[in-house]
Amino acid sequence: MRDDEPLDTWLFWANLSAEQMPRIRPQDEGRPALERLAQAFSDQPEGKVNFDKIRGTIPSRYSTVRLRADDAAEAQRIFFTIWERGGTGVNHVMDGLLQGVALAMQTTSIPFWTQLLDLSRPRDQSTTRRRSWALAALALLAIVKDDASAYAALAEAMTHSHEQVRALAAFYLGRAYAAPERSIPAPAEAALRDLATHDRSFIARFQARQTLRLVGRSVPHDVRDQVYVLKAHLRGDRATRTIAILPDNTLAALHDAIQGAFGWDADHLYSFHMSGGRDDQRYVIHCPELDADGALADLETTSVEIGTLGLVPKHQFMYFFDYGDNHEFIITVLSIEPHADGGIYPRVVETKGKAPAQYSSYEDEDGKESDTW
Repeated sequence: MRDDEPLDTWLFWANLSAEQMPRIRPQDEGRPALERLAQAFSDQPEGKVNFDKIRGTIPSRYSTVRLRADDAAEAQRIFFTIWERGGTGVNHVMDGLLQGVALAMQTTSIPFWTQLLDLSRPRDQSTTRRRSWALAALALLAIVKDDASAYAALAEAMTHSHEQVRALAAFYLGRAYAAPERSIPAPAEAALRDLATHDRSFIARFQARQTLRLVGRSVPHDVRDQVYVLKAHLRGDRATRTIAILPDNTLAALHDAIQGAFGWDADHLYSFHMSGGRDDQRYVIHCPELDADGALADLETTSVEIGTLGLVPKHQFMYFFDYGDNHEFIITVLSIEPHADGGIYPRVVETKGKAPAQYSSYEDEDGKESDTW
């Protein structure tokens, strides 16, 4: 299972036929598994627990035990007890409990999932995953059960105080309507449009727009008489190039502009990672030559216009170029300004520093310097 995308795996397990069901351990095994966990937990001394020492007796994220309704409720209670106490390997155990509750697919678990959205503490590295899994579980209930309260919980999460939750809620709300090919109701579409146009967070705006694309609705386009001023630099190098680009220009045009600004050879694969990192496929838009997968596989840089991304000032994203040499350019949105003239765009408006070499150099056997391709 991909940590950042559990829904596909859960849907696969939920849709197994009767002949395939033996691949998942029966519900009767759920109660003994929880009892073993409770006993192992109580046998530990006071303080934080070393769950690695008792891992073989308890559920984990890789277990496939189905829980009955009452067992799912017990799993929720144990989850909070374990979270409060903490210890080595605790995330592995909590993931197993969360997966068990999710696969039980009980609508009575909806308050549990919404409660997890606010469950966090300092230096808690699993907060993001828990939030993603909680919203994925709500989407699973909406898809499999066609449950109105699950859809409502996802829509409500789009108003959460944390931008990460709002963005994830928009993503999973789209999946909840698109996977079963259900028409999105007008109130949900209106909420997505509000998020896409008025939220101050880029990730929430971006995911709301991607969801509108996913469910076949038009995507808001930022005001067309503006200019985006973007600063680009290669990670680890101080040289910068500032580029002015119009909302109607595509990401492919931005790719060409960056290559031209640095004097590089543009004939390599590339992609834009709109959240700034390369791991989350929810934010990746590829060039047409790549066989992409993930949430945005159908989007290509040649068709996505800058004005449809939802960019906000100070946001940073990554332009990843050349899948062999792995060049990472950091793009910063300096400002969004009025369109003052009818000049040619995109164009370089500021140059600082000597452009870094695209290819590393070495000396051949004759002592002559050559480029490494």
